[in-house]
Amino acid sequence: MIKKIYSSLPSFKTLSFNSGVNILLADKTDNSSEKSTRNGAGKSSLVEIVHFLLGGSCGKESIFRTPELINYSFSMLLNIEGYEITVSRAGSSPSKVRLSFDPQSDFFKMIKTKNGYCKNTDWKIYLGALYFNINADNDEINFRSIFPYFARKQYDGGFLEPTTYFRSQKNSNKQIALSFLLGLDWHLANEQMNLETRKKDLNNLKKIVATQTYKNLLNVSANLKTEITLIEDRVSKLNNNIKAFKVYPEYKKVEEEASEISRQISDLSNKNYLDKQLIDELEKAANEEAANVSELTIDKIYEEVGLKLPDLIKNTYEDAKKFHEAIIKNRRSYLNDEIVELKTKMSERHEELQLLSKKQESKMRILNSHGALEQYNNLQNELNILENNLTERKRQLDILNTIDESKSKIQVSEENLRMKTKRSLDDHFELLKKAILSIEHSSNALYNFKSQLEIGLSKSGISFIMTTDGQKSKGITNMQIFCFDIMLIEMSIFLSRKLRFLIHDSHLFDGVDDRQIKNAIQYAINLSKDLDFQYIITMNSDDLPKFDDLDINDFILPVKLTDKSVDGGLFGIRF
Repeated sequence: MIKKIYSSLPSFKTLSFNSGVNILLADKTDNSSEKSTRNGAGKSSLVEIVHFLLGGSCGKESIFRTPELINYSFSMLLNIEGYEITVSRAGSSPSKVRLSFDPQSDFFKMIKTKNGYCKNTDWKIYLGALYFNINADNDEINFRSIFPYFARKQYDGGFLEPTTYFRSQKNSNKQIALSFLLGLDWHLANEQMNLETRKKDLNNLKKIVATQTYKNLLNVSANLKTEITLIEDRVSKLNNNIKAFKVYPEYKKVEEEASEISRQISDLSNKNYLDKQLIDELEKAANEEAANVSELTIDKIYEEVGLKLPDLIKNTYEDAKKFHEAIIKNRRSYLNDEIVELKTKMSERHEELQLLSKKQESKMRILNSHGALEQYNNLQNELNILENNLTERKRQLDILNTIDESKSKIQVSEENLRMKTKRSLDDHFELLKKAILSIEHSSNALYNFKSQLEIGLSKSGISFIMTTDGQKSKGITNMQIFCFDIMLIEMSIFLSRKLRFLIHDSHLFDGVDDRQIKNAIQYAINLSKDLDFQYIITMNSDDLPKFDDLDINDFILPVKLTDKSVDGGLFGIRF
């Protein structure tokens, strides 16, 4: 239980608590804002102090880091099964706490301090061991993940829903915490959380594959395998070609020389062709010249017409004929000389062609058996591109295989976990029954209110659901929270855990009927007395109902808060 809360801040109002029900009242003026109520009267700030001293975070937004409070320490005296320990902490050095306890006590033997101080991280581990018997080596569940159920904070959304204490609390966190608090096999809830993480990772992987680059590869692993096979074959062949490739140092020069020889051969061949055409023409012309010499004489012509050729004409004709024959003979001689000259040139070219052909053959043998460095590099670049494509395709196939295998494994794991969880719930039926009946009893004690706790299997593990008759309202939700938290403190005691206090601030009673508030306080008084636990309530004084057969003043703390004056609040100052 909490015995005392105090501070080095001179204006702070020290609070001393008793066992059972403790009511801290505050007067609230009609014109008070939410901020002035919080920082003025300090009802919600009491919950903040308890969290601060029990390892809660202290970021820049914390009230303990404000200029008005940062240099002051706050302290709390705790009694745990008869053993007392005092914890102090300041906003100026939130990473450490000062502890005061009996060092000879076996109860506190696990606590290690240096000059009375220990790290806040270690303090949280000690609190888990002290209050819930959590092993120090356990990193799957800790004090801070379960304690907020026993001191809900309005600012965090602690009064939105019974089974959660934080507005963005993950379902996996809730399952683990509630499974632990109810004495169930919380390791199954942790397995469920790990399974959900695997499913999330798989979904993220699917998102990657679903991008423009990969979306066409989904569910086509067979085609991808075919593509990989074809690329591998091309890579193998190209590798063999590269291994057999010989680089000739002067390949480019030889290639140019071979090209020049080819050009020369082409030129010579073209010239021979033209000269052959010319020879044919010359031989034809020579033959035609021979045919032009006629065997017909002028005498025969005269004889045919019956005339006698005069001697003078005959002599003149014979001279002309001889002259003409001489011209023809000279012409044929010229043509023959041209033909001989052309044939001689053709012969010379033929010999040159034979030499060039041999040189070309030699060059081509080099070119055919060797390659240029540029060609080799091109082949190597092509191989690199193919190998990169092959690597990419294999990676894509691995991703697809991973998705398929992971999906199958997750489905198997889900079913196995579901069966294990079902068996575990059956094995822990007596604990479940106790929790269910606790809700039943507390809800029956309230006026015109019926609520039930349903615990069962869901797709995401164990489900914890609070149900109620009729329409939901803020007041009904808050009474469900009251019943749920009373159940948690009952289960803590039943499971022989040492946390035996529960704190609710005035927000629990927002929208709640006076008769229900009265019955809730009455039920808490009776139950805390029977089970020996502490219940601390902060309330506005005008919300406290009248009790006919009970002196409620016996449970009201002597310190009364107000926001009517600057020094009326818990801290005695405004900030």
